[in-house]
Amino acid sequence: MTKIFSREFLRRVASPHYYHSRSSFKLAFHNLLQLIAYFKTPKPGKVTLENTSSLRDSKAGKVALVLGSGPSLNTLNTEVLDDHVDDVFVINAFNQLKVANCVKPAFYGLSDPAHFVAQPGAQSLELTETLSYIKSVGATLVLPHTAYSSYAFADISKIYFDDRERMFLNNNLSPLKPRAYGSTTLYKMLAMAVFMGYEKIYLLGFDNSNFLNYRGRPDNLMQDLGGATADRKIEKKSSFIGEYEKEFTSGMAGRMQSYAHLFGDLHKFDSGKILNLDPYSLTDAFPKAVNHPLVMN
Repeated sequence: MTKIFSREFLRRVASPHYYHSRSSFKLAFHNLLQLIAYFKTPKPGKVTLENTSSLRDSKAGKVALVLGSGPSLNTLNTEVLDDHVDDVFVINAFNQLKVANCVKPAFYGLSDPAHFVAQPGAQSLELTETLSYIKSVGATLVLPHTAYSSYAFADISKIYFDDRERMFLNNNLSPLKPRAYGSTTLYKMLAMAVFMGYEKIYLLGFDNSNFLNYRGRPDNLMQDLGGATADRKIEKKSSFIGEYEKEFTSGMAGRMQSYAHLFGDLHKFDSGKILNLDPYSLTDAFPKAVNHPLVMN
């Protein structure tokens, strides 16, 4: 029994990349483990979300632009940005992209777990450079509630969101309560923009298209050929999905199932005031703009 329900087995089944095929038992077990993880995550303290709560509907009548890091971000026409947008939301390694030289974000979202643990070497330097960029542009840092006690962000303007995930009997998109969508930083920033009450929200770089660069190998691991992000200041070498074998424990079946959830979760957002600036995006949850001035032909 111990071997059957080992820590490694439970971690694998609880993963968003776990493929439960058509088994109702496996699906139920997967959902149960995710629900247990939700209850094990500490709640945010009352003071943690006070500043965030005060921002509800504070941006009425204004326009936001929420940027992912997909290749479509290369088409952003930064020369007319100020003519059409009041506030820009960005995420994670945005400071490493070429477009960061021409954009001054108002909100910078970080929620990758790697940002909140002590890391030696390259990862530590990457966080230092990211925080330096955030300070230089005067952006407000948007963090998960679990990072509230971290000293790494002590001297930066910041707000927090409830980073607990609960899919069961939950349709909440508010950053003040457990979310009803997957743990994707970009989606959390979209939810924050909706919460702030912008009249219109433009999207760009919402590609979710990494899989277009996957290639098979003789050992049945997958190679990522790169090119699934906007142009970087310094290009990184392509990586192998096989290096993340523990994460993608169900191979391509589990990986593609997690992509289905990625695309599906966006349909939970009200599309009435959200406009996708990439007319050829695979993201089909929102109306698309054609020939918008913010996008270069």
